[in-house]
Amino acid sequence: MSIIEMKQYARKPDVETGSAGEIKQPGRWYKSLKFRSLATLFATVASFFALQDAAHASSWYVSNLSNATTTDGTSWATAWPDFSSINWSQVQPGDNIQIDAGSSPYATVTYSTPLVVQKSNILISVPSSPLHGQGLVQLQPSAGSTAIDLQSYPVQNVTIQGSQWMYGTAFYIPGDNSWQSMKYSPNFRVSTNYRGTGVAIGPNAKNIVLSNLHLLNNNTGLDLTGGTTYAYYLMINQNGFNVRSRPTAGAQGQYAYLYYSWLFNAQSNSMTTNVYCSSDPASQFDLKFYYSILGPGFYNALFTTSPADSVSGTYTLFLNNDIDLTCANAPRNANLTYDILFKTPRNNFGSNSNLSFAETPNTSVFGSIVYGGNVAVRGSNLLGMYNEQFNTTGNTVVLSSSQQNPNFASNVSGLGNQPSFYTLTTLDLTPANGTPGTPYCIHSVDDLYARVPKAK
Repeated sequence: MSIIEMKQYARKPDVETGSAGEIKQPGRWYKSLKFRSLATLFATVASFFALQDAAHASSWYVSNLSNATTTDGTSWATAWPDFSSINWSQVQPGDNIQIDAGSSPYATVTYSTPLVVQKSNILISVPSSPLHGQGLVQLQPSAGSTAIDLQSYPVQNVTIQGSQWMYGTAFYIPGDNSWQSMKYSPNFRVSTNYRGTGVAIGPNAKNIVLSNLHLLNNNTGLDLTGGTTYAYYLMINQNGFNVRSRPTAGAQGQYAYLYYSWLFNAQSNSMTTNVYCSSDPASQFDLKFYYSILGPGFYNALFTTSPADSVSGTYTLFLNNDIDLTCANAPRNANLTYDILFKTPRNNFGSNSNLSFAETPNTSVFGSIVYGGNVAVRGSNLLGMYNEQFNTTGNTVVLSSSQQNPNFASNVSGLGNQPSFYTLTTLDLTPANGTPGTPYCIHSVDDLYARVPKAK
């Protein structure tokens, strides 16, 4: 994948990418570094803010596959059996805690106690080794709790990562009592069986990096009460809320940026909200998606209720949701830039909206393709420039002055009202006559798969 070159009038995103797994120009706090591989990137990120004598960093090991009688965590042979066994007094800045995923690509190694992170400047990872990094790590606490807790302690500069997306996986959908097979999914799965939260990040958590995680079947997949977070290559689905941001009063300058991630709902006829933003009016929180997919299967893909919120999607595919963006109150900012908003003639829920805005002077749709649905805009402050629209109804003049068929690579005219999850995930929405920026937009699930680190 070549380095992305932005148009002069485009807002430059926080990352530029090179080959698969490489981040050429990461976000603010390590933007001057360059890396040859994903593993190098996150190992460096975790140690960059550690003590300068990183040569003294240690590796620690967690494995419930070991039958050792001595468990001091200093080797795989003496690994801690679960996360509750970690001796945090021994873990020092710059250290790496490795999690055993087994030696077989068919292995599932389940850990039943929460991961409560108590130290800063560390890397917690599934290794890529043939003996301990080939299977699926499943973090599934036995009691209702937060599976990965980054809010109980004021931690900073922590990276938590799987090693790759595995081929030929599946997950259970309780609402349909069925299994959904997937071409690829991350090899670090976090699930509470709807008894708790997948990952919780608190207001004192700074410079958190999440990578190659699958947040599945939780009350909330990613719960953001503040902090600063960078997330790469996440799959988040079948949660009560996939992402929820709800910073408390006084939280300023806090944010979460998600890159190359897929948030969806595979259950039929569900009324879930994907991303729910409900910041305290006295706080400020930015939630931004880059090169990601939101959908299919949501009643609301992005829903914001607070004037303190700032939400955006850039180079992102909104795939057949009931409503792609709802601003219940005038947010601080709500921007869609170089996105594709695609909707079949009538999706599962029937209201067939696409955009639903409250009046705000800081809302825009720029350089995007809006296909299908109703544009419901209250007021006249929405800024729409360089867009294409087709088969839209409602207040379409705010987007562009004419209807133009983007002629997607896949024939979407015969999809019908309610195409299956499988059908939607096989669509190629590459436009024949793209608007500015759309060549870099995610056009399909396979397009996203091509950009994530995968098992060879």
